[in-house]
Amino acid sequence: MKNLLRVGIILATVMGIWGFKSEFTTPSFAQTISPVSSIKNLSKDDILEMQALKLFIEEKYDEALPLAQEILTIRRSKLGENHPKTGMALNNLGRVYHFLGRYDEAISSYKQALAIYEQKPKTNHDSILNTLSNLEEALSLQGNNKSVLRCSFLNTNKIVRWAMPTRH
Repeated sequence: MKNLLRVGIILATVMGIWGFKSEFTTPSFAQTISPVSSIKNLSKDDILEMQALKLFIEEKYDEALPLAQEILTIRRSKLGENHPKTGMALNNLGRVYHFLGRYDEAISSYKQALAIYEQKPKTNHDSILNTLSNLEEALSLQGNNKSVLRCSFLNTNKIVRWAMPTRH
């Protein structure tokens, strides 16, 4: 189990969690624990997240799905509906649905994650952009071109706004 944890930490750190992109400005699981942390210091949802990540990387999406759903349930009850880690669980669940070809459920999960992130856009801008990108891809694969264009516009608009210096 310790070797699995170490491998997971390295993979999550190098590739980013679930989207193989840099994810969240709030510390992600891989950022909040050090390689010398013991397993007994990890919460159940963190351990499940590592197991789900391993399955996701191995392309065992059917096996990763119940773990991703359980992680979301735990985080909602432990942290609340509007916590960034709940948003992270929703985005990760969306990724699993996405790779299973269940685009309606993926899109719903991404939209719920965005609603959480957009409550504090300055601290969650990376998460917003990543989730918008995931949403755009799911909409495209679903064939919803009108929504893809709107999503692309929102994504570009947010990037430009965050890149511009604020006026005082």
